[in-house]
Amino acid sequence: MSLKTPAQIRDDRAADTARQARRSELENEDFVRLMRAEWGRRIVARLLKAGRHRSPNFETNGMVMSRQVGVSDFVQTELADRIFDLCPENYATLRRENP
Repeated sequence: MSLKTPAQIRDDRAADTARQARRSELENEDFVRLMRAEWGRRIVARLLKAGRHRSPNFETNGMVMSRQVGVSDFVQTELADRIFDLCPENYATLRRENP
């Protein structure tokens, strides 16, 4: 197995960074497309509501329960951030359609 030169390592990192940037751009475009459709807003609204409903799940182990609540809060926060960053104009429509 041959070792990579510093230039090859830099090229690999640049390619990875470009690939990650393109994937992030595609995910953002997909999310905006999802929020433009009525059925997509219903899905997002359901996910936002489900994030709150996970926290009442009782678990005798406090660490497990904390993790469950943290994960649900993280997912809900990530969804809300994406809405307000990418398509804030669709949030009012989402709330109006899904009371």
